[in-house]
Amino acid sequence: MDSDYTNQILSGPRKKVKKKYILFLYSKESQGSHDVKAIERGFQRGGKNQIIIRLHSPEEGLKVLMLKSIDLIVLDNSIFDDEVTSVEFAAELKKRRKIPILFIAKDEQRLISAYQEHLRLYEELDDYVLSPVDPIDFSHRFKRSSSEGARAAKRFNADAEIEVFRLLDSKTHKSRLRDLSMVGLGILVPNVNIKRGEQIRAIIDLRYFGLFHPQFGDVFKVAATVRRLSIDGSSIGCSLEHVTPIQSECLTTLLERMSTNAIFKNGNRTG
Repeated sequence: MDSDYTNQILSGPRKKVKKKYILFLYSKESQGSHDVKAIERGFQRGGKNQIIIRLHSPEEGLKVLMLKSIDLIVLDNSIFDDEVTSVEFAAELKKRRKIPILFIAKDEQRLISAYQEHLRLYEELDDYVLSPVDPIDFSHRFKRSSSEGARAAKRFNADAEIEVFRLLDSKTHKSRLRDLSMVGLGILVPNVNIKRGEQIRAIIDLRYFGLFHPQFGDVFKVAATVRRLSIDGSSIGCSLEHVTPIQSECLTTLLERMSTNAIFKNGNRTG
């Protein structure tokens, strides 16, 4: 029997490697520039399991975002030639899908200032590289932003009593909110045998955070799916599901309060 065939049988079927779609937005005029060449070299270091979609129009970028499952957007400053406009465009992109964005910037302080105003709740995932682009620096940040373990939004630590409603048994359980972001939350649920994939509803008392919402009042409820469990089963990590625009607005207000209140600790961007 052929040795390669034998090895294939012993090792089992090969796992299909998922392709990553990278959207690269830059102007036609910048083709052949130092930055674009450096970025392309960074793409080459990223491996074979990626497909680069190169576009020169913000409008076309928005269309592709709705048609393809994009994993990362590289937004070159040449597309707008202004950091503030780039950040405002990025905010529109994130309204459609929470995708990491790697900015190529000429003015670092202008980018940071605009980002803090419009997108600071996402900073754990997004990143930037200064022009002129250093290929090694770009490659490092490109790999980090497109990694499977990257978070979709900045996470804020918390320690607040909440309630968790389980759809499985239609019961409400007293729990503690451990962390919260635009896309998920971590919860301590002691003495409850929750399984991965379960549907729950988190019930958060806004008064703890000094908030009152004109539609939800003192209580903010949001649906979530359990995605991970701690080794002892007492803590769960959940992704938020079916978030409406009004819920997203309330969540943004809540995170902004957490980000400016000394009671709630959060990590800062490094590297």
